[in-house]
Amino acid sequence: MTLQIGNLDAPDLLVRLNNAAVPDVNQLDEKKADWLVTHARWARVASLDGNAAGAIIVLDDRAAFESEYFTWFTARYRNFLYIDRVVVAAWARRRGVAAELYREIDGVAGERGMAIAAEVYCEPPNTASLAFHVRMGYREIGRQVSRAEGKTVSKLMKFAERAERI
Repeated sequence: MTLQIGNLDAPDLLVRLNNAAVPDVNQLDEKKADWLVTHARWARVASLDGNAAGAIIVLDDRAAFESEYFTWFTARYRNFLYIDRVVVAAWARRRGVAAELYREIDGVAGERGMAIAAEVYCEPPNTASLAFHVRMGYREIGRQVSRAEGKTVSKLMKFAERAERI
């Protein structure tokens, strides 16, 4: 097995990977995918044996991103990287794809002295993702109910001591 991480510059690939993972993530259209890839601080794709296996989009806390989930963090903190989405193809799960993508984010956050923020559905629960984030060192710092989606997310942070409270 050969795992490689590279730049994600194809919004259509992000849409394809993302929408195959619904309902664990929100549906994504081409317009929003293009915005995310263009404005991401860090947009990466993981390939296993030459096949796209996963992707991650990371924004910084200054992004002009209109998302109720993102603004929950920006209303409370500064100095963080925000994982907007991470998706792994069903055939590639449990093969280290997400862990490798997250290790790279850890390195970027460490170099810049920043916290990392993310969220995971907890009602209804995405138990695999919640357990993964705990293993990777993320801790819950709050919860948010999305009236639009009728779901609740667990607000997570790693290296929280690096975040600046507003």
